[in-house]
Amino acid sequence: MSKKVLITSRSFGKISDEPKKVLEDAGFEITFKGTDFDQDEFNRIIPEYDALVIGAHPFPEEVMEKCDHLQIICKHGAGLDNIPLEKAKECGIAVCNVPGTNSNAVADLAIGLMLAVTRNIVIANNRVRNGEWKPAIGVDVCFKTLGIFGFGAIAKNVARRANGFGMKVLAYDPYVKRSTGRVQVLCNAFFYR
Repeated sequence: MSKKVLITSRSFGKISDEPKKVLEDAGFEITFKGTDFDQDEFNRIIPEYDALVIGAHPFPEEVMEKCDHLQIICKHGAGLDNIPLEKAKECGIAVCNVPGTNSNAVADLAIGLMLAVTRNIVIANNRVRNGEWKPAIGVDVCFKTLGIFGFGAIAKNVARRANGFGMKVLAYDPYVKRSTGRVQVLCNAFFYR
């Protein structure tokens, strides 16, 4: 009898088929519920599964108590705040995550938002949509200094992209002791210039 895995993450296997192939090659019977996820349906069907690749939706404690077959929950992402960890431990269910898996996408979004603000892209877009041709003057990011608090996977990817735009990057992280590449890692949070 094959093991059953339920996948409720909307982004699992969207960029590559490799994660799905790994599970299939290991003999798992896969059910995808990411795009048509329904919390009530999840609560009803999860007790039938041996493994779960969970997205951002909650996993109620009272539902977890009914999961006699569930052996592992893997969060498709970094944060585990939607999984009741103490209840999982009490039920003997292993929990893991995949930190850094979305760090490139988040870094892209962070840089995109920074450019949208500095270049007034949203303001310009709204003006054009309203038939206005008034310029929305922005500022260059080149030669500017970007301060980053924390220097984990996302921050490192943001720093790489910022360096590509000619920015100076200062990062503060009490757990990182040395500067890396073109990023100056500070030992205290003193950012005044």
